[in-house]
Amino acid sequence: MKTNHKTPEVSIIIPTYNREKTILRAVQSAMKQTYSDREIIVIDDAGTDRTGEVLKPLIDRQVIHYIKLPENLGGSGARNKGIDHARGRFVAFLDSDDEWVPGKLEKQMEVIAQYPDTDVVFSQMKRIFPDKTTVFPKPIPDAAFDDPFTLLMRENKIGTPTAIVRLSKLKEINGFDASLPRLQDWDLFLRLSLVAHFKMIPEPLCLVYLQDDSISRNSQALHQALTRIEEKFHERILDMNPADRAAVYDNFGSLYYRAGMHKQALKNLRKSLSESFSIKSLAKYIALLLPGRDIWYEKLKKLNEKH
Repeated sequence: MKTNHKTPEVSIIIPTYNREKTILRAVQSAMKQTYSDREIIVIDDAGTDRTGEVLKPLIDRQVIHYIKLPENLGGSGARNKGIDHARGRFVAFLDSDDEWVPGKLEKQMEVIAQYPDTDVVFSQMKRIFPDKTTVFPKPIPDAAFDDPFTLLMRENKIGTPTAIVRLSKLKEINGFDASLPRLQDWDLFLRLSLVAHFKMIPEPLCLVYLQDDSISRNSQALHQALTRIEEKFHERILDMNPADRAAVYDNFGSLYYRAGMHKQALKNLRKSLSESFSIKSLAKYIALLLPGRDIWYEKLKKLNEKH
C-alpha cells in the first residue's frame, strides 16, 4: 500500500479466510467510503483459496496492504495482527463477507469530532438472512452509556463490523482474547467498556450477511466461552443490582437455548429468577418445560422483539 507521509486517521482491518467469493465486495465497500483519510489492511489468515489472486490488482496498485499469515490464527488472532500493523488513530473492523454503506466512516468520524473524548463509535447493522432482514440493536439512549459495562453485560449490543475504536484503547486491553473459543467480540467490548467512552449512531451502516444462527454451530465452544466470560467479570457481575444480574443470566439462558443446550438454559433462567422476578424470564422457563418447547420459545422471542 502507498505510504503516506501523513498518518491515516482510520485503519480498516479486514480479516479473511477462504472468502474469494465475497472479499472483493467487502474491500470495495471500504474503498467507496466517503471518508478518505484511511488505510485498508487485509489479513489473509493462511487461506488456501484464490483470495490473493482476486485482490492482486489492488495489491499491485498499492490500494490495499495485503498480509498473508503463515499459519491460521483464527478471526481474533488475524484481527490482532491487523492491529499490530495499523497506523491510524482509530481502527475499524470489517468482516470479509460483509459490507459498509458509503458514509459509515464519515458519520463516525463526525461523532469523534463533536465528542473528542469518545473512544468507540458503533452503529446499528442490517442483518441479512436468506429469508428475512432485521436491524440490530434497537436505538440506545445516551444515558445508558454512563454505565457501558452493565449495558453490554446484559446483552452484547455491538457488531464488530459496525465499530471504530481508538487504537490506543485496543492496545491498552491487548486486543482480542484469541484464547476464547467463541464470543471474542463480546469480550472485547466488555473489556473496552471498563476503559473507554462509547457513542452509538442509530442507523444501520453495515450489512451483515448471515446463513444461519452461528451461535448454534458449536455448543461446547459456546459453553466454554460463556463460562470464561462469567469468570472474568464475576466480581463486577456481583456488584450489579439484582435486576441487572437477572438480565445477565436471562441472556445466558437465551444463548444456551439457541445452542440447543436446554439444561444450561434452564439453569441460567432459574438463576435469573432467583435474582429478580421477571414475567419474561418465567415465561421462557415454562416454555422450555413444555412439549413443543421450541415452538413456544420462538413465539416468546418474537413477542419480546416487538416490545
